[in-house]
Amino acid sequence: MGLTRPVDTPNPTSPVKTSDTLDEKTGIDRIRETRLEKAQQLQAQGINPYPYTFDKTHTNQGLQDHYAELPDGTELEDTVQVAGRIMALRNSGMFIDLMDDTGKLQLFCHKENLSPEQMGIVKLLDVGDMVGATGTIRRTPRGELSIKAKNLTVLCKSLRPLPEKYHGLTDVETRYRQRYLDLIMNQDSRQTLRKRSEIV
Repeated sequence: MGLTRPVDTPNPTSPVKTSDTLDEKTGIDRIRETRLEKAQQLQAQGINPYPYTFDKTHTNQGLQDHYAELPDGTELEDTVQVAGRIMALRNSGMFIDLMDDTGKLQLFCHKENLSPEQMGIVKLLDVGDMVGATGTIRRTPRGELSIKAKNLTVLCKSLRPLPEKYHGLTDVETRYRQRYLDLIMNQDSRQTLRKRSEIV
């Protein structure tokens, strides 16, 4: 089944579009088209870019706690499965910052550990996508706990970009109006919501 494009419903209360807002919209539209093409490429390879389930063994913070005493530069054969949203891609996707609702963890994606098909998936990933990863535990010489990925599963191909990390979601009105973005980008907001739910 082909991918369907959401229909944007006009909002009569939206502000008048200036040249700046038009440029911004055009840029976002271009990004959306590019990401939609990537989703279609995944689908053409027989990969569902929106699967309904993924079984993970740990949360990110759970792994951080469990392997807190692992020395720097150590690798283990313990196999784990995690899932979350991509918050950063570095070195053409070799290093991925993966965020779940408990914290951040780094994925190490190298061609020595991933099949050519899996490396093809890495090239189609963007910040904002949700992925699941299966791999083994390592702590880098610099002390960062990482997962050496052996398999990646696309869980949700994001069609729109996230706000820019440091400047994109500072407006208070936007944070309250688009609460989902605030929860994605701000760890303090997530922790506050979690504490409130525990109190209730």
